[in-house]
Amino acid sequence: MRDGAVGVGEMTAKKNLEPLAALATDAAEKLVHSVVDSVVGRAGPRYADYGKGWSLAEWTDVRNGLSELVREVGRTDAKDVAGSCEKHGLPSKVTPTLTECIAARKTELSDALLRETASIASPVLTNFDWKLQMVMGSDKISSVRQSVVQLDLQVKQLDGSHKHTQLEMDEQELDAFIAKLEEAHQTLSELST
Repeated sequence: MRDGAVGVGEMTAKKNLEPLAALATDAAEKLVHSVVDSVVGRAGPRYADYGKGWSLAEWTDVRNGLSELVREVGRTDAKDVAGSCEKHGLPSKVTPTLTECIAARKTELSDALLRETASIASPVLTNFDWKLQMVMGSDKISSVRQSVVQLDLQVKQLDGSHKHTQLEMDEQELDAFIAKLEEAHQTLSELST
């Protein structure tokens, strides 16, 4: 990169994680688990619990820096935890603690990061229900005898509200719909490998 150019990963200021070196191992472990809690959607660490001896700016740097590091390691499937820790400036004495925490909570962290990523760009399907009905006739045709599937979808919108949508499909439309879903599933499977 040429002098003065800023890379995409360098656009945010590097957080100072050096104050973590002063924490006892058990306190560092509790803090790392608390940061993972915040990433997965639970209550995170509080300044009152961990900030003794740190300024508010140091605390903010540590909390945000650990959160960024946990997210990065969680997204990269924990292949190079040590490299990520070094890149973020995590003290070497805390690296094993972070590695153990990520390994212990890998599934929970991955699920939360996938939900977070999926909810960024578009509405998310939260629930569905289906019914099979037989249409025997209508006001224009006395005998129809056609099976129809009614699909009810509940979708969470970007603003947090829920939208209820109903679809009614005959057999041909249902086959086309299932084929599209299978195609989407195959594409997602290919992307994840």
